Formats: sequence, structure tokens, C-alpha cells
Amino acid sequence: MKKIVTLVMIVLITSTLLAEIEFEKGFGISAGMTCGFGASYRYENKMYGFQTTYGGGAGDSNALHSIGLQLIKPIHSVQKTRFNIVGGFGTFASYENSHLDDMSFAIGVGPEIEITFSGNMRFIIGSPFTVILYYDDDSRLASFMPTMSLIYFFK
Repeated sequence: MKKIVTLVMIVLITSTLLAEIEFEKGFGISAGMTCGFGASYRYENKMYGFQTTYGGGAGDSNALHSIGLQLIKPIHSVQKTRFNIVGGFGTFASYENSHLDDMSFAIGVGPEIEITFSGNMRFIIGSPFTVILYYDDDSRLASFMPTMSLIYFFK
């Protein structure tokens, strides 16, 4: 019971603190190993931000799920461009006949550039150094892997 009360208190305090900070909020699509593939929701301000992404699909006997989370630290801003450093985590799973067929995890850190097309629409491209770990074997892949997002911000 103490754990539940503590968890509720942490959530309430965090929500209260975040409510005081003015975020720009945006919704769009993203593709990349560290940000995930699919629909994205992005919060950011002049100090920091984060982006979550979820995508999935299903066929006759197959399914694919992708979840991503990126933490954003703005470094430099000008009128229509912003340079960020991002750290991200993505997980990808494919299922065949309701059984896990393949799963991988991606972790990366690197630069990102936001380009504003209008007051609300932004194209975001990054190239974090990413390490991909596979669930069912010991293979790894490490490389610079691009991420792209097209986000509409609500002002």
C-alpha cells in the first residue's frame, strides 16, 4: 500500500511541476531506430523536451509493433532552425501466429536539426550514433542511423 501511495504522490508532484512549464506540443509521424516508426507526440520548450512514438500493424498472421522515446536538449536556436542533441530508445517486435518472431532494441545519442516550414509545421532530421541489440541472439549493429519526423505544433 505504501508503494502505491508513494507512486501516486510522485505522479501528482511531477504533473504539477510540468504543468507550470510551458511546452510546445506537436503531433505527427516519425521514422527511425531510436525514435520508432509511427505516430509521434512531441513536447519541447527552450530548455528540454521529449518525443514518444508508437506504430503497429497487423496482417493475416503477422504483426509488428514499434515504440520509441527520445529526450531532447536544445543547443542553439535561430528564427526557423533549431539544433538539438537527442538521446533515444526504440524497441521493435514482430509476431507470427501470435508468437514473438523477432525483437530488437535500439539505443542512440546524436545531433538533430529542426527546420520550421511555417509557424506550426516542422521537419526534423537527425543522425544519432545507434547501437541495435537483438533479443534472440548476440548480434549487434552500431552505426549512424538517420531519424526523421514531420510534426505539426499546436500553439
